[in-house]
Amino acid sequence: MAAAEKVASAMHEFRHQGRVVYRWRQTVEEVEVFLDTPPGVRAAHLDVSIKPRHLTIGIKGNPPYLDHELGGQVNVSESTWTLDGGCLTVELSKVQLGVLWPAAFQGHQLDGADLEADKKSLMLQRFQMENPGMDFSGAAFNGEVPDSATFMGGMRRS
Repeated sequence: MAAAEKVASAMHEFRHQGRVVYRWRQTVEEVEVFLDTPPGVRAAHLDVSIKPRHLTIGIKGNPPYLDHELGGQVNVSESTWTLDGGCLTVELSKVQLGVLWPAAFQGHQLDGADLEADKKSLMLQRFQMENPGMDFSGAAFNGEVPDSATFMGGMRRS
């Protein structure tokens, strides 16, 4: 397992009435949203619209399955989606590197413990990106975790 994978954010689930609606995780660069599609659905059947602050997903000719404001702002031109084995993956490129999203979609906020865990993970991911020869998987923070987006002048795209 690569060092960067060891410090990856946890996978989060959003449930409604006991059913998983979507799963998601974030890195310093992107937010990934995962949805299971009905059997037989192909990419050509899907209607996916990614806007700077909004995501809509559905099957063409039907009302959207998801139609929500995002938890942060994305670069539309760098965001993509794929369908593989019945799983739709939407990769949303963050406008500002290192920004902690409190939720994939507004109104679906993480609880305090999960939010703090993601904050730590993003900071470790940043350290890993900036120091690729080192392994931060066992690193821990004492006290408050700095904001990975602004710590020491922030991050820059390469």
